Amino acid sequence: MQHNIFGHMDLQLRLAIVEDNATARTNLRSHLLPFGCFDIHSFSNGNELRSALKRQPIDVVIIDYHLGQHKNGVECIEGLKLSGHIKPSTGVFFITADRAPKTIAQIMELHPDMLIVKPYTMGMLTKHIEKYLVFRQLVTDVLNHMDNGIYDLALRHMKDLILDAQPVNANTHRFMPELNKLFARLLVYTGFYSSAVTLYDSILQRSDKVLWAQWGKIKCQYLLGEWSACENILQHLVKTNLTRDKAFEWLACLSAERELYEQTSDFLENIKVTDLTMSATKLITLAYRKQNKVIEGIDLLQRQREHNRSTRDRFEEFTYELAEFYIAIAEETPLKQREESLSQARKLIGMAARGESDMQLKLKKDVLLAYSATLEGDNEKAQKLIGDLNMLALQSAQPSAQFCAAKVLFSIGHKENGKALLNRAEAQLEKAEDQTWRSVMTIGLNDSEKTLGLDQQKAVDLNEEGMVLFANKQAEKAMPLFFEAFQRIPTMPAFSLNLLQCLVELNRTSFRHITTGHLLEQLSQLSLNQANQQRLDRIQKLMARESC
Repeated sequence: MQHNIFGHMDLQLRLAIVEDNATARTNLRSHLLPFGCFDIHSFSNGNELRSALKRQPIDVVIIDYHLGQHKNGVECIEGLKLSGHIKPSTGVFFITADRAPKTIAQIMELHPDMLIVKPYTMGMLTKHIEKYLVFRQLVTDVLNHMDNGIYDLALRHMKDLILDAQPVNANTHRFMPELNKLFARLLVYTGFYSSAVTLYDSILQRSDKVLWAQWGKIKCQYLLGEWSACENILQHLVKTNLTRDKAFEWLACLSAERELYEQTSDFLENIKVTDLTMSATKLITLAYRKQNKVIEGIDLLQRQREHNRSTRDRFEEFTYELAEFYIAIAEETPLKQREESLSQARKLIGMAARGESDMQLKLKKDVLLAYSATLEGDNEKAQKLIGDLNMLALQSAQPSAQFCAAKVLFSIGHKENGKALLNRAEAQLEKAEDQTWRSVMTIGLNDSEKTLGLDQQKAVDLNEEGMVLFANKQAEKAMPLFFEAFQRIPTMPAFSLNLLQCLVELNRTSFRHITTGHLLEQLSQLSLNQANQQRLDRIQKLMARESC
């Protein structure tokens, strides 16, 4: 095996350079070759990288933020993580000449292993990569466990490494920031959100400028249902250029999930249209549609298409987004009045298809055409269009396409396949890191389940899953399941009682936007049987004791 300049005899990593400028790609490759531990592959955009990842995994990705006519580096990495093409152990390095606060903020929210701002020197690159290689060897076992989904072993090993590194004179003490960052990721992956918040707080106490810890804490508080705490932090972050736009996105997400759509669009209107991310654009147009502001939604998407006309990937995606917007309008319109909206949607789908470069978008095209036929009442045409797609392909589609495909499958009598697609979409949402995108898709999933008459049974299933966790002393993990069941059927006494008891058990007065007072008022308006009334009495007595 070739010796590398640091003597890492057993370390050989497949490395991908993603850079649209051929000269920059060549220069970076020449800088990396002397390390001797990299099997280097070069790509000009994210689509090429994704195609390569389907054949063989990559250990390290070095990617530029701006990639010419294609999606930027952040969008590329987010998509690869969501589709599972990037392993938990994959190292992600960003290189950019763009020092704009919104660009740096977008990159840092991904928690990259390294960010190098151009121009950089060979000495600077060598220093960063040397430290990364040593750190990667230190946490090899942890990363391997993560790749194999054995998170309990990964956590155990991580705790040992941190314990060993804590003494100031320890050889690994210099890696404490990196160890804490990886430990926080593990805690979030495994659902130990309270522990993650404690870790983030300890980091922020030393420096409140650590962005990855700031966003990590907000995400955990969101997942814990501590939304008022989230909002308090976000109200401060909107006052800083580096965090302003992302903070407004988060505030919009919290509003949307409370169905406060006017407030959602108000928050996002604080961001320049040209600075809206794809996810933020999806959210604000959803908010406009929920407010019946159809013209505003169409206008915004048209402006985004024009602004991104020179960026082929984004132009295609915004074109499909506008087509989906027209289809959503048709979905909410009586059958005889759908023709104009569906005609506009098909025209846009045809325009986007002519320049198609993404297999996911091609799949979306076929699904949207099939769903358009369903909305017109032409199930025969819908069946032919959806029949040309196999279930394996649909399982890998984007969630929004899976929602439409599920509705088509239900309309032609293939209900079990439709349910399977919705389950697959939900699984994708659970591992999504982009909270704005996740909020939009969660609303889409809930709307789809309601349209197909699945929301009542889903509430029962969620409640039963929560009861199992609660019985096993995992009240924190049971809480969101009880909440989701209650949201779907707020008139079911058992669901309200389960959520209330869980709150009391954890000594909390609220979860997300629901308070114990709200639940008690709700229960007072319901007709309770004897068993439920006795249970409510016991919970109220416990609340009274705890308040003393």
